[in-house]
Amino acid sequence: MFSSSTLLSLQTTLPKTGGDTLWQSNYHTYDALSATYAKMLEGLTASQDAERFREQSRVNGYKLRTAPRGSPDNVGAHLKASHPVVRTNQVTGWKSIYGKSYLADNKVAVAKAQ
Repeated sequence: MFSSSTLLSLQTTLPKTGGDTLWQSNYHTYDALSATYAKMLEGLTASQDAERFREQSRVNGYKLRTAPRGSPDNVGAHLKASHPVVRTNQVTGWKSIYGKSYLADNKVAVAKAQ
């Protein structure tokens, strides 16, 4: 049994709604890449924009937090970020893919499907 199992609801049958959360390892994702593809990704930066959150806040009348949220660059309602596609854990040295396709605004120099 995993030590994190106390934080998760491990179910053998799914409820009528929900229960479809996907867990994945972005370390494993990186390790599964070919050397050529991994090298290509290591030089890329992803630009992400959470416009869908801004839109949902407008539609539903929610106010987004605009005060600082950790990093001094993370202020305001713009909800945009740029970062390396491949990140390296400073402690372990392990590399992982970092990004969310649903936030990508396709400013990475690869086709959207990639």
